[in-house]
Amino acid sequence: MQTSSSYHMAMGRRTGRIVVAALLIAAGCGGSDDSQPPLVLTSANAQAVAAETLIAAAQTTNGVQNPLGGLAGAATSPVRGAGLRAAQRLASSATGAQPVAPGTMTEACAAGGTTTTNATTTSATVTYNNCQESATTRINGTLTLTFKTTSGGTSSDFSFSVSVNLTITLGTLSLAESGGYDLTFKSSSDPNALGSEVALTGSHLSASVSGGPSSDKITLSNFDIDIKQDLTNTPNQQIETIDYDLDSTRLKGHISVTTNTPVAQTLEAGIPHQFPHTGQVLITGANHTRLQITILGDETFTPPAGQGQVEIELDTGTGTFAAPIWVNWTALAQLAGTSP
Repeated sequence: MQTSSSYHMAMGRRTGRIVVAALLIAAGCGGSDDSQPPLVLTSANAQAVAAETLIAAAQTTNGVQNPLGGLAGAATSPVRGAGLRAAQRLASSATGAQPVAPGTMTEACAAGGTTTTNATTTSATVTYNNCQESATTRINGTLTLTFKTTSGGTSSDFSFSVSVNLTITLGTLSLAESGGYDLTFKSSSDPNALGSEVALTGSHLSASVSGGPSSDKITLSNFDIDIKQDLTNTPNQQIETIDYDLDSTRLKGHISVTTNTPVAQTLEAGIPHQFPHTGQVLITGANHTRLQITILGDETFTPPAGQGQVEIELDTGTGTFAAPIWVNWTALAQLAGTSP
């Protein structure tokens, strides 16, 4: 029989995992006006729009996929490590399992530099000081989680406000991140049932990448992102629904994005799945143009001859989708700037 203390500690660990997963999606919030003109969707830009939506905007992540054009993914390990411990401490304190003792703790990063966590009873700030996961990856700046609310009953509900001010370098590439958003977490009281669920909401998220073959700045506005971990299936699944407006300097335009069918990505220990394997996303552009993107498989899927892992259908404003445009994840990754 699980004791109350061990149960709450388990819930704290699960809370931390899903909180940090959401942090990886939204690492890079900004506050400036980054609006772009409405983008007309065409056959010429259809694949680039799909790449920006499915990969560069980090529609799904499980800590394996490289979000935001791949650069933030290079730093997921140290962010996940220090951020996870900070989230665990706050979650455990909220349940009463392990009240947070205010104080400062400094830890060494894998390849040099440090992270320092400054905790109070309601907040934790992680400071990255030349933190290196490898010889070519370096993080500087701060990540702050502030506990907002909790409620009891049959589930454990938590609400955090998150602020980010980070600079991440990967070789010659540089990612600038700053801003804030709200994060709400809900988990079943049965640790063996359906896993964690998170909602990420806000009015402005952005991240800029420079120093590579092409620079890019992605901004989400009026966003509502819901992530659920389904632990009842083997392998486990991460399921996501999204609704946001996207401005991209790479596309030089503004589009609206929503899910027709939730996007699912496999979470399998020891076997990384970089991309989702199912789901359908609808993109709306200027002049009533639309793209419907259907995911048929992840990078391990071999499509039938003449088809692809991803199907793109274009509506030029007539109300009818044309014949499919087929593409694989490798090509989309290259368009998003995530492939070497």
